[in-house]
Amino acid sequence: MSVDITTTKNFGTSSLTALVHGPPGSGKTYAARTCPGKTLVVSAEAGLLSLRDVDLDVATISTFSDLKRVYFLLNDEGQPYEWVYIDSLSEVAEVCLAEEMGKTAHGVKAYGEMMTAVMRLVKAFRDLDVNVVFTAKQGRDVDPDGVAYMAPELPGKKLSTKLPYEFDLIVAAGTHTDSNGNVHRVLRTTSSQGVLAKDRSGALAPLERPNWARIHSKISNPPTNQTGE
Repeated sequence: MSVDITTTKNFGTSSLTALVHGPPGSGKTYAARTCPGKTLVVSAEAGLLSLRDVDLDVATISTFSDLKRVYFLLNDEGQPYEWVYIDSLSEVAEVCLAEEMGKTAHGVKAYGEMMTAVMRLVKAFRDLDVNVVFTAKQGRDVDPDGVAYMAPELPGKKLSTKLPYEFDLIVAAGTHTDSNGNVHRVLRTTSSQGVLAKDRSGALAPLERPNWARIHSKISNPPTNQTGE
């Protein structure tokens, strides 16, 4: 039996899979316009007013099966999209939970089935040969030491705990006031100031502009002395 051996330089330099969470109005959806290639916006929230002045393809979904059909479209050879922007994972999970609640009178079972289905679908999108950005609502959570922090808000404690491990990049949308008193929209890439975030590439600054073209470029072309984590 043979074993294929390659190098770490072959991993994680082409496709990006990210989760961006933030409060309403923080620019999560607006940032879809900065994706640097042909983009499909998958809308589960019917809240695309911030994109009305740009020409992006949109797939509107109302059932969990709709999202599965989007996955199969993107998995087809020759499909035209380089980026898929799913707005939002929180709504997708809530739709899935409602469907599972309709199948059983046992709430625990419904939550378990929802978690399994959402985790399976996220992993499937993660493995596509396209860049994938999920948005999520933001809510308050508490760590084992009782310290509160802001994190992606999803139905079910187990799903909220397990899902972050599936992403190489989790960013928190918010604002930052510079030394001149000017307020800017930013994406926080490290867990600081009470928010959950992570950047496995080590290529990003703690605060980045909400521009996916710039973020993708920095991750794909890190400095030659980049050590990462």
